[in-house]
Amino acid sequence: MSSLPTPLVVALLLFLLATANFQRLKTSPTGQVFLAVLYVNTLSMALVGVRWAWEVVALLPAVATLAVVSSALLYLGFKSLGRAGPVISLSRDWIHIVLIGLVAICALLFEFWVDGVLIATKLLYAGLLLQLARHAPESLQLVRLGWFKNTQQALVIAAIWLVFGTILDVMILLDFMHFDGKHAANLVGIASLVALLVLGWVAVKAGVGKANLSLDLPVAEPTATTEATDNSDLFATLNTLLIDDQMYKDTELNLQKLARKSGRPARIVSKTINAHTGLNLSQWVNNARIAAACESLRTTDHSIGEAMLDSGFTTKSNFNREFRRVTGSSPSQWRDDQRQS
Repeated sequence: MSSLPTPLVVALLLFLLATANFQRLKTSPTGQVFLAVLYVNTLSMALVGVRWAWEVVALLPAVATLAVVSSALLYLGFKSLGRAGPVISLSRDWIHIVLIGLVAICALLFEFWVDGVLIATKLLYAGLLLQLARHAPESLQLVRLGWFKNTQQALVIAAIWLVFGTILDVMILLDFMHFDGKHAANLVGIASLVALLVLGWVAVKAGVGKANLSLDLPVAEPTATTEATDNSDLFATLNTLLIDDQMYKDTELNLQKLARKSGRPARIVSKTINAHTGLNLSQWVNNARIAAACESLRTTDHSIGEAMLDSGFTTKSNFNREFRRVTGSSPSQWRDDQRQS
């Protein structure tokens, strides 16, 4: 009895993964885009499996087109984490439709060119994702601070995955040119397994991190005046907002919300915090949260869980990690040490 091709098994697992996270991802437009990435890759893997199991070469144009659709959706999903408005807008994002159409036309009419066009398109989207990663945190200013680190990691891994997939595409192409495709099936299997691991992690981590914001508020734009102004006053304002106004308790807090409250551009806010503290935005906010948690643990009988939630943390793992970063010990050990002293 012959076994199922690896891509078909991966397609089934991707479908189960998408279904298991359906309720979690469907609640936001960004989450829906990452959910679509999972389903598009499920279909793509299924077609790849059928192509290799039964040598249905006629499916190759659909496989090539779906690969670009997946890359475009992946980019637009991450792009939405740093800009207001709809996740996908035809008037704004038409260029991606053009790229998808270009690959589809090449796959149908100019088979000789399709591999080169597909490889170039994947590298283009990998570059766009790396550009977003390079401009973080501004490019991820809508991400809740508690999810920022995971989202940033997911962004970088997604870009690396596209580069890795492109390298495998080149290897498969060379294998057909020089070895009659003897190793192609194994390379396709490797690509499928990597896609399962990467896409599952990326979609879940990046799809749920966007904060719920009212989008009718204008975002301040940088001007020559604001760029040139001494930012000491701005940092004092940010400290007041974070600590005195207790914005650190806001579980939906992100860079854009802080920028709107201060009336300054997100890029200036991020640079000001880094210049005055040497910390990134997430670390700066978490320092305030840990200080509040320590005060609660030292002066009240609140449980560690209550102190965690009251200070703005939503996950125990993030709270424990940041607590150890700031204090050098676990919450329970820190409380015991305080009581003994």
